[in-house]
Amino acid sequence: MPPSCFAALHPTLRQTLQHRLGWDDLRPLQEQAWQAASGGDDLLVLAPTAGGKTEAAMIPVIDRILREGLAGIACLYLSPLKALINDQEERITTLARPAGITVQMWHGDVPKGERRWEDPPQILMITPESLEVLLLDPVLSEDLAQLRAVVIDEVHAFVPDPRGVHLKVLLDRLDTITGGKVQRIGLSATVGNPESILGWLSGPGRQGQVVRSTGLPAEKRFSFIVREDPIERYQLLTGVVAGRRALVFVKSRSEAEKVRRSIGAEIPHAYVHHSALAPDLRRAAEEATTRPGPVCIICTSTLELGIDIGDLDLIVQVGPPTSVSSFLQRLGRSGRRGSPATMTFLLGPEDLLITLAVIEAAAVHQVEPLSPPEKPYAVVLQQMLLYLIKSGRTSRSSLSRHIFPLFPFLSANPETIDRLIDNLIELGIMATDGGLLMLGDAGETTFGGAGRKDLFSVLSSVSEYQVITPDGDRIGRLDGRSLHLMPGDAFPLGGRLWSVAGCDQQHHLVIVTRASAGQCSTPIFWIGSRSSLTPLVARGMLEIIAAGKTNVPIDGEEQALLAEICSTYPSGVRQSGLQVWEEPLATGFRVVVLSFQGSLFNQVLATLLEDRLSCRVRYTDTHLIVEQKGRPGAGRRVAEVLRDLQSVTAGQVAPFLPLPPREAWKFASLLPDDLYSEMVVEDFYHLQTFLSSLSQADVLELQVTSPSLQPWSPSF
Repeated sequence: MPPSCFAALHPTLRQTLQHRLGWDDLRPLQEQAWQAASGGDDLLVLAPTAGGKTEAAMIPVIDRILREGLAGIACLYLSPLKALINDQEERITTLARPAGITVQMWHGDVPKGERRWEDPPQILMITPESLEVLLLDPVLSEDLAQLRAVVIDEVHAFVPDPRGVHLKVLLDRLDTITGGKVQRIGLSATVGNPESILGWLSGPGRQGQVVRSTGLPAEKRFSFIVREDPIERYQLLTGVVAGRRALVFVKSRSEAEKVRRSIGAEIPHAYVHHSALAPDLRRAAEEATTRPGPVCIICTSTLELGIDIGDLDLIVQVGPPTSVSSFLQRLGRSGRRGSPATMTFLLGPEDLLITLAVIEAAAVHQVEPLSPPEKPYAVVLQQMLLYLIKSGRTSRSSLSRHIFPLFPFLSANPETIDRLIDNLIELGIMATDGGLLMLGDAGETTFGGAGRKDLFSVLSSVSEYQVITPDGDRIGRLDGRSLHLMPGDAFPLGGRLWSVAGCDQQHHLVIVTRASAGQCSTPIFWIGSRSSLTPLVARGMLEIIAAGKTNVPIDGEEQALLAEICSTYPSGVRQSGLQVWEEPLATGFRVVVLSFQGSLFNQVLATLLEDRLSCRVRYTDTHLIVEQKGRPGAGRRVAEVLRDLQSVTAGQVAPFLPLPPREAWKFASLLPDDLYSEMVVEDFYHLQTFLSSLSQADVLELQVTSPSLQPWSPSF
């Protein structure tokens, strides 16, 4: 890149960088992004946390605003988290305000009066859900007519679920509003298939570039504390974080509260951060990291993404990371200003192998690939209903013309749209009047008036109770599905113990006061999805077992434990394939199928084996166990069935797959049964990926003379 790049910036922007930030040049990443963006291409900017991605995106955007003198909203900054918008607002304003460019935030936590304007901001920071609200406002949406760029932060957080489909729909609608192609700039620290993600972000008929950080990898330091007893692990945590600035990642909200209680008053500057806490409590934890001195934040994945939490000494991972992507996001929270990225793992013995597999994959730059939903019928429904509410009444043809051009829905056909409309009419959500479609009685009840707000988001919601004090201070939320509290019960939330003063079932409120010292605590939990290993991590575990060693430097105690773990598997285990062996039991035989493909793959395979063999099949992330009674030879029979299954088709498999509750997908209750089944098969079970992996796997029969492998469950 020629040295004149910095000099080529608009003089006002260049002076801002020089005098406000003390820069006399751009980083290589920012130079690459500026050159690519100046040509009008869409961009996917990849760099580690604190690698300058935000500036790489915003410098060319601000440069363009200044050069073209754009009025109205010229740039949208889209984020998956409201907290990330709050955090990045100061950073973007520092670049924009000295140049006379206005910046405004818009999301659910911003007071309603501040979500309006007389003169629109030139940069609007917003969530997809709030953008949906803005697009439905005929007055405010006019201010998007001069939009030139959309910056999508943490783009990887959107891709694999319905929220990413919603985002893509919004981007396509913005192109329609502006009458052109609005430049799209995605930012991420961890993407395993960047070219595919750029294609998803950009869409057909558009040019795009991947811009990568070229800096040298930072030094990384890992340490391992392995103990059988989880209580002992929690106790050892106190010594690890004492006097240091640390983030402690745990697997769940319940565990975050448990860990905070276990360290008690020994760590005075300890906070809890998770999604069930009120915004003020989360902000207090975030702001604590900006002050000097020791601090410890016990958190879930809520602090994985790019919220600025200052300089840290240490990251602690309690239990094993279950994906390489998540591990890299967490590790990237430390190691700034030239210091090594440092992570300590607090593990059970069964967790060591998983952790080593994650580190090995990251060391060779292997990250899980992401794929968007293939059958996003629930989002199709959302967009149909929003269009109907905005238009009041419309024809089938108008509704279809609105849906089909939206990129994620190109795979839908006219028959599918008609099926959805017919089902909505049958449910009373839609009605017909002289050939026109309108909201029906059930639609008015569910989505009319204030109910329209439920259509702005595709995030599935659960029954929750707000926890408040008698003075009205918000503490957080409890899962209504697991709420069994009585007056006088005490429970932890936000690192404090609260006593139940009363429950308001009608308004879903739990009124609390501070619990007295020594009061017994009632466990609480939130129902969430079980963490499972990704196929990349599972395959990495098998490679370590087959090699009998790891490439990660570990001390003698961990080496001995790893050797013990590897010894529980038969000799001759290969690095890949479906490996089958038979073990004698007191009442017959059991057959072990070693797959190391993750629990989703094994669930589908177990379902098919149960049908073919008429017996119970158990599964974990790593293997399946087939219970067989009778004579030897069961292993050979299982291997034969596996080889036969390698040629099955999607149509043969789909009818056997159990359908999860519809509550897992918002609006799924409004889908016809066949389309719901299609959506689950493609976007939950990922059946085509399963069939491809199964058909390519070698089926190997191993000879084992005595039981070896013991079913185990890592501490997810």
